[in-house]
Amino acid sequence: MNLNNLFKADFLTLANRSQLLITSLLVAAIDVVLFYVLNQQEHSLALVHLASFLCASVTGLIALKIKPKQLLTFVLIALLTVLLRGGLLASLVSVMPVLAAICICALFSAVMLVFVHHFVHLIDQHPYTTWN
Repeated sequence: MNLNNLFKADFLTLANRSQLLITSLLVAAIDVVLFYVLNQQEHSLALVHLASFLCASVTGLIALKIKPKQLLTFVLIALLTVLLRGGLLASLVSVMPVLAAICICALFSAVMLVFVHHFVHLIDQHPYTTWN
């Protein structure tokens, strides 16, 4: 299986690139704002982390127009992302303020959710790819 053409720069059109960028920024902004609001109400860091990620993920799900057959892939990527993000957040909170740490984690989450799902979807649509 040759996936070289799949990752060339011209494979993503300008419209796709801008949609992915806008969706990533939207997901990250919702994540940070909700995290900040819930954190100001003095909820536990774990609850705030999970609630803001869940709302941002649902927003990404709607913005990307995920089809029902892609839902399992999106949920698995989201599960992987929330686990990696929790570890990253725990590591960063010890060396920087919480708001700065969540900004980094929100950008990480947005990139993972949007771009990884997009490339998995592209690989799935590639005519030479079969999942046997």
